[in-house]
Amino acid sequence: MANLLTNLYSYYEEDLNANPKKVSILLHTESAKSNGYVSWAPRRSEFYTTPPDGGSAEDWLVHLATHEYRHVVQMDKFAEDFPKLLTFLFGEQIVPAVLSYKIPRWLLEGDAVLAETVFGNAGRGRSPEFLQEFKAYLLENNRWFGYDKAVLGSYKDYVPDAYKFGYPMIANTRKNYGKSFWNNALHDAGDSPCPWRSSVVNAGIEAKRKTVLQKLIKQLDSIGEQEGVFGAEELHIKKHWKYNRSNNPMVTLYNDNMTELQARWRQEQTYFDTTEYKVLTPQKVAYTNYEYPHICGDGSIIALKTGYEDYAKFVKVKEGKEQFVYTPGDVLGGVSLSDSLLFWTETIPDLRWGEASKSAIYYLNLVTGKKMRIQHSMSLFMPSANSDNSLVVAVAKKSDYTNELIVLDRITGDLVYCHSLGHTQISSPCFVCFFK
Repeated sequence: MANLLTNLYSYYEEDLNANPKKVSILLHTESAKSNGYVSWAPRRSEFYTTPPDGGSAEDWLVHLATHEYRHVVQMDKFAEDFPKLLTFLFGEQIVPAVLSYKIPRWLLEGDAVLAETVFGNAGRGRSPEFLQEFKAYLLENNRWFGYDKAVLGSYKDYVPDAYKFGYPMIANTRKNYGKSFWNNALHDAGDSPCPWRSSVVNAGIEAKRKTVLQKLIKQLDSIGEQEGVFGAEELHIKKHWKYNRSNNPMVTLYNDNMTELQARWRQEQTYFDTTEYKVLTPQKVAYTNYEYPHICGDGSIIALKTGYEDYAKFVKVKEGKEQFVYTPGDVLGGVSLSDSLLFWTETIPDLRWGEASKSAIYYLNLVTGKKMRIQHSMSLFMPSANSDNSLVVAVAKKSDYTNELIVLDRITGDLVYCHSLGHTQISSPCFVCFFK
């Protein structure tokens, strides 16, 4: 970890043209949570070392360090020319306070996702899953939501979070205007903390917009000619570019980026043959997610339903109708179905320590409605039962950052089999066959 952060120091120092200072790193090894954050007062970064379910091509601690240390350097860049008088009067708390209204969160998170993508081996920017909802939204709609809604979110419609919105904004702007564009924005925001200068993008982008447009048209026409698909004229790029202009330079930049992303993705979509699909869930007014779907014996689908007007709950869907099944606790993922038994994992908070927790396996009998817990001392994730439901395979994630593949007796919780895989991350184990 120390060697990695030392290497990142030199990369980020050059990339952001900053002079990062020392920072304390706290490792939470006794938590079932997978997360990380940076705090300025007191100055530190905290890593929750349990890898998330689903796995990744990147080691979890490498991913955390690459992303979170970028935030450290961002704040140091912001504070470089911050007025010393304000720091003297209000202490170090004034820096994040000013940062919160000068710099939108999507800028910080988008830049950190770009950093993990560029400087890591497998950042989220390389994953098609990361932008799939945002991409679907731009492909389905001719126009997009306004900038204020993109930043503030919605209690009704789908709006990408700061990571999924920020990454394409940062990456596309950096491609068009150079890497110094956002570096200067961070510097200028810290140099002038007064609230009446709220936009971190100055009006200077207007002089370069014409060049960006010409380059975009040339690229779209070139791809259209090579692939035998439509080009810039059919996408009405010039017309959109004209109406993108706003009195707020940030809004102009946002509209330009959405225009380009939509055009490129629509052109890209023509390369592929798509299949028809049928929506099985009932129509909802507010944005709703159905995750971890499994087909039941009666042909219905059971899934974990979440949304803006719904707490997390398991529901059954059949012929466009929805039936409530059960309300679980804090689900960590890894939902599986075996006959009439539904398995999942929940967070169990520690009775004493706020930053300590475990993950336990629960299962629900869909016939009787009875919920049971498989008793075990370790934190268990991603359960899956064998054909007769007598055994359950799961992943045990330990505080020393090692993983074990274990098999438990479903009734007693006794350990039947254990195989240590060291620091190798395990994702979604399931039974094919098992010999004792």
